[in-house]
Amino acid sequence: KYSDWEGGVRTNAFVSGGYVPADRRGEIFDGVVSIADWYATFSTIAGVDYFDAEANETNRYLYEHGLPPLPPVDGRPQWDNIVSGTNGRADPLHLSENALLHWPFKLVTEKQEYSFYQGELYPNCTTVENLADGPLFSDFHIFGASIKLSANETVQEQLTYTSDCGYGCLYNVLEDPEERHDLSGDPAYADTLLHLLETLYDLNRYNFNPDRGSAALQACNTAADLGGFYGPFVDAEAFYEGLEPLTRWQQHREDKIKARLTKLNASLDRIPEVVTEEFIDKFGIRDFVVQRNLSNGPLLDTCLAENATFPTAASTRPGGSKAHAEHGWFGRWALFH
Repeated sequence: KYSDWEGGVRTNAFVSGGYVPADRRGEIFDGVVSIADWYATFSTIAGVDYFDAEANETNRYLYEHGLPPLPPVDGRPQWDNIVSGTNGRADPLHLSENALLHWPFKLVTEKQEYSFYQGELYPNCTTVENLADGPLFSDFHIFGASIKLSANETVQEQLTYTSDCGYGCLYNVLEDPEERHDLSGDPAYADTLLHLLETLYDLNRYNFNPDRGSAALQACNTAADLGGFYGPFVDAEAFYEGLEPLTRWQQHREDKIKARLTKLNASLDRIPEVVTEEFIDKFGIRDFVVQRNLSNGPLLDTCLAENATFPTAASTRPGGSKAHAEHGWFGRWALFH
């Protein structure tokens, strides 16, 4: 997800099964639930303590050595709220470093990609026809290096339909879930805007953003040893005890894959970073898209519908919280038998 609009950070979810009380079956829950709440919710239902004891123990060492401590689990148990119809998150929810939800108000700041209203079916034939003009996917990489759609920043923003909320756009997402009416310029909401901006600033100051590592050949080799399944690969020997060994055919296949990956990894190490950077600065993915669609070869995409028409308006914005965002959130819940 690459923006903080409702179409990406808000979604429906369903709860079913015999554990749902009879009087709540078929009902709708409108409370705010973060995706981070699932862990605490399921743990509570299962009778398991969701408190992170290992992190708490580690904090003793961190405090003694003047290092920042590990934060507690973000999630909170929501099952009692769901079955009682109570909003369990009346306080601010940190959506990302650029967005904050304090129901029913939502603050969005800075530049946001994919700021457009799509059709009910998306992508569609219109998307194919206008492929070179956007909106185009922005998260392209070549061997870990980010590739822009265009070397021109203005064109890049046009192709990703980027809008700029600057210091803040303000919406009442209860009354305006499509985020069509920015309240930031309305004097009646000046205090609300200021409060949300201050809250977002404070939350960002203490946001926990650990080193998530980088691409490692070891991860691929471990996956090959598991028959093609990715999993923990750092100090994880004991994690995989008790697994069935690979068959001779599987082992032969995975050994070939490991040999190819090792050779590729060695060749990439010999490519100077400056070469990659020069390529990125000189070319954009849009040039590739345009040339591919103008060539005599196969198109990147083809519309298969005959005489199809598609709506141009939409009910919500697409997009979503950025890759490093902490939370998505769930709006309406339907409880089924």
